[in-house]
Amino acid sequence: MNSKRLKVGVDIDGVLIDMDPKHYLDFCAREFGWNTSYAVYAQTHSWQQATGQSDSSVMSRAWGVYIEAIEDAQFPIEGAHDALREIGRIADIYLITARASSQLEATERAIRKHLPDIQYIELSMNNLQNKIQPILDFGIDYYIDDSYREISELAKHEDIKTILIPFPSLYGFHATKKWDELKNERLVWLKAWNNVSDDSSDQQKKAVYHQAWDEIQEIILRHVS
Repeated sequence: MNSKRLKVGVDIDGVLIDMDPKHYLDFCAREFGWNTSYAVYAQTHSWQQATGQSDSSVMSRAWGVYIEAIEDAQFPIEGAHDALREIGRIADIYLITARASSQLEATERAIRKHLPDIQYIELSMNNLQNKIQPILDFGIDYYIDDSYREISELAKHEDIKTILIPFPSLYGFHATKKWDELKNERLVWLKAWNNVSDDSSDQQKKAVYHQAWDEIQEIILRHVS
């Protein structure tokens, strides 16, 4: 039996909180007058192309406005609450997100409301393109994220020994079709990925999410058994 208490890092959007890309694009079109296209996003999985915006700071500010506006519409990913409650019995949980620091209070309120039994050690904000540093600082053993960019950067980093679990969110906020080319011995692929499909219904999507979190719980609990 491994007696060390594990440290588990978890992304928020698309892993803990379910966000609707179409809703976000419609919001940006309405609030900022952007010429957004969900069809473009569905085809390219590129926010820049779908919004017509190339400035990351502009997009970050827009995301902050959106988060504040839809606070009550943020819902937990299917299976996340129960799995993390169990994981929290044997591991320390760290929430690591790209959300800006200005969104801290709104994020904390959403977590308290929708994930009330999740006890976390730290909520690390403002990690856009910089999740490497908090993962090193916290000494994370397992990290779960649905972003191809984040997972691929972490996999390439020589100083990071963290086991990386890509979360199956093909139709989510960090959706991508590039996962098949990602190879690394520290990656743990969930069987739930076999059920991912572009044309999944909402019910099928929830089933994939629930299966993924069941698998994650089993993997982490098995580590200490």
